[in-house]
Amino acid sequence: MSTEVSVALPVVLPGGVSVLSYYADSHMTPGLRVAVPFRSQELHGVVVPPPGPSMTTGNAPRKFKLRKVTRALGPEFQVIGPQELTLAQWMASYY
Repeated sequence: MSTEVSVALPVVLPGGVSVLSYYADSHMTPGLRVAVPFRSQELHGVVVPPPGPSMTTGNAPRKFKLRKVTRALGPEFQVIGPQELTLAQWMASYY
């Protein structure tokens, strides 16, 4: 069964978006570094917690197809722990 994951990428798209949705065949913990397809290249990003309810489409059908996470870069690439993620979310909401 596939799972939707949010991945923060080192790009800035119109509207300031840098977190995109992908799907994975297995559960991926936030903070894990992954490789994902982006346009015609492969980028490395970090799995982040899903966006809040105000940013999701709910049960509305998507107008696009999610792309698959190419690969997890291994447990040794768990680059951000739960405490750092909590701090980053607080900073993003504060500033």
